[in-house]
Amino acid sequence: IFPSFSNLFIYVTIKRFVTKELEGDNMAIVGFRITELNAKNNEKAASNIEVKSTPKITDIEEIKLSNLENVLKILFDFETKYDPNVGNIKISGYALYQSDDAKKILDSWKKSKALSAKLAENFLNFILRKCLIKITYLADELNLPPAVRFPILKAKRSKEK
Repeated sequence: IFPSFSNLFIYVTIKRFVTKELEGDNMAIVGFRITELNAKNNEKAASNIEVKSTPKITDIEEIKLSNLENVLKILFDFETKYDPNVGNIKISGYALYQSDDAKKILDSWKKSKALSAKLAENFLNFILRKCLIKITYLADELNLPPAVRFPILKAKRSKEK
């Protein structure tokens, strides 16, 4: 039985989530939580199923924490759709993001509902890694195609003389 994600709260144990693009930038993803999980198999037979997974930032809020300053709550949806419509999987949640530029990021979001390309790319890649693991498990449990392609091993054929 799949564990309930409604009360799951995962604190990222690594103080900094850093990629080469962010080295030198004082930022960190300090928390992650899934708040909603929906998965359904529509029980339709189909072939040539196309799988599309899309992470999306839905909102950004300022959050006050007693032990951290400059923290933003970045809400997201991550949806995997199947075409034809044999099922769907959707995860909603948020990540806590700490940055010295939190005020500037929040102001920019309120004005344009957009993040800088570098921040959006890195945040969405973080969400992609966290959610694809869960979606792959759920797809397997629901007998849906996986959201990622797994490598296929082939036996090496020996040359006959």
